[in-house]
Amino acid sequence: MTISDEQLDYISANLTFHGIKDENLRDDLVDHICSYIENADDPDFDAAYAQAIRNLGGYGALQLLQHDKNEKLLMAGVLKRKKILYMLSSFNLMLLCWGLLSKIFQWPLANVFTACAIGLLLLATIPFAFYERYRSRAQKIILRNR
Repeated sequence: MTISDEQLDYISANLTFHGIKDENLRDDLVDHICSYIENADDPDFDAAYAQAIRNLGGYGALQLLQHDKNEKLLMAGVLKRKKILYMLSSFNLMLLCWGLLSKIFQWPLANVFTACAIGLLLLATIPFAFYERYRSRAQKIILRNR
């Protein structure tokens, strides 16, 4: 059985109606459904489409796929921000230690290293830490309410 453009649009619109908002996930599901319909023995589109949805677990299972993908994206954002914060904090700590060590041994540019470390701490590390804490609290609330 071949699938027409109208049937393809129907499948996509139906998945959107049932809560599949992510475009990449919707395209993958449309591809799986179309493959099933094309390989089905039933010449009736509606019956083959209903069977394809049942084989995928129904619309509820498809919505769970959407929720799982959203949660993974949220967690990826959390991990990315934590990684940036740890790298920024580590660099700031190394710069501060280098500045203080330079001060102790009276090496040149000791004041520059120390001032840069304090400036980086005040202008980047602390504001980013507060931002990351705010975002992770908001995302915990989102994940808890699911």
